[in-house]
Amino acid sequence: MIRDAIVIGLPCAVLLAAVVGVEHADFDLWGRLSVGAVLFEAGHVPRVEDFSFTAQGRPWIDHEWLAGVVFYLVLWSGGAGALSLLKSAAAIASIALAAAASRAHREGADALHPPWTAALLATLLTPVMLIGWITTVRAQVFSFVGFAYTLWVLESVRTGRFARGAGGRSELGHLAGLVVFAIFWGNAHGGFVMGAMAVGLYALAAAFEGARARAGRQALAAVAMVAGVVRINPFGPVYGQFLLHAWTLDRSAITEWAPLWEAPPGIPRALALAAAAGAFGLAALRGLGAVRSVWMAPVGASPRASTADSASS
Repeated sequence: MIRDAIVIGLPCAVLLAAVVGVEHADFDLWGRLSVGAVLFEAGHVPRVEDFSFTAQGRPWIDHEWLAGVVFYLVLWSGGAGALSLLKSAAAIASIALAAAASRAHREGADALHPPWTAALLATLLTPVMLIGWITTVRAQVFSFVGFAYTLWVLESVRTGRFARGAGGRSELGHLAGLVVFAIFWGNAHGGFVMGAMAVGLYALAAAFEGARARAGRQALAAVAMVAGVVRINPFGPVYGQFLLHAWTLDRSAITEWAPLWEAPPGIPRALALAAAAGAFGLAALRGLGAVRSVWMAPVGASPRASTADSASS
């Protein structure tokens, strides 16, 4: 635990403080707050564009309407400082959940990565983190927390942590929790689809490993996550069509969506590129070590056992 705090927590805390500590005004925040204001003052979510001149009167679907409601309530109850505290709390939760997911991953017998890999990969996300954290507060913070939470659940399920009955909910209960959380997440930010995709990919991996029961439960959870968001929202089933349209839009002209190698020069990009090189180099070395241990194993030895032995050594 102490080693994890030093090796994983300290680098992540420094990175977090550097990113979250700087705030720039975000124009999107005013739009989100306006949606929240309309809901509480008029009693309904805006369904018609009434904030602009060129599109006024046209049907409008806001895929971040719930984020606006949360921001408005936070601002109303605690002022602008409360919005900053909300962002900081979400950032801390994201790092904590990412560290928990890394710890759960290392509980598996086939885990080949040392604890400091998580800290190395955290720097890889620096440019991505800037999108969500460097401004006042944005709807993206819900996706940071949601994706980290999803990975923690999936890794805990994969390593059998929930099935061992150590307390709390069972594996099925945690997957059901993902579905419930996805409904909130999908109404706050469209990035919930990445969580559903992660669950689906874990289901495919489980099927490939022969864990058919686990694969079936995760596949069902992935479908339920998407279906829940499409059905439970203030706009009806058309919400799903809008999300599909939004996910397929061309964003090549938006700086935030540019690939890493097109990011502006500076420390964040340098850190990310260094982390990427280190992560791929580490993966290559670990992969070669695993192959060598299997190749050199005695006849009749289990490849999985050999891989686990090489990881523990």
